[in-house]
Amino acid sequence: MTRSAEQLVGEFETAWRNRDGAAMRALWHPDGKLYTPIVDRAVSPHELPRLVSLQVRMSPDLEWSLLGWAVAGDVVYVEWQTSQSIYGRSIEWRGMDRFVLNGKGQILEERVFADTAPFRIVANEALRDSAIAAARNGVSPDIFIRL
Repeated sequence: MTRSAEQLVGEFETAWRNRDGAAMRALWHPDGKLYTPIVDRAVSPHELPRLVSLQVRMSPDLEWSLLGWAVAGDVVYVEWQTSQSIYGRSIEWRGMDRFVLNGKGQILEERVFADTAPFRIVANEALRDSAIAAARNGVSPDIFIRL
């Protein structure tokens, strides 16, 4: 099956709305890599269900919204906004994902561009009081997710 850029964006949006890591993984070529500022290393597609699960565990109220998208050849850009609670404080932030697709419309590479300052500010405040609790939740003191 060959997936168009429009289909990819629709499926990506649905996967986020449903918080469905398996649906997210299905968008990928098995050898792809995700680079995101909230994980301390490159992520393989088979790890996406766990990553989504950890994100939802950290922020059960996570809401992801598609703001727009564009395509240029085999590259798709997706602009988004999230709102969520981190350590009991509500934050909103925006970002952009850049996908490189193969000829079948599978993701080979995703790079997430976002300002992580809202996370870091909240994390630093919370971790002053509770570094041990954060570590138990799979979060390092600098708000990276450890897979």
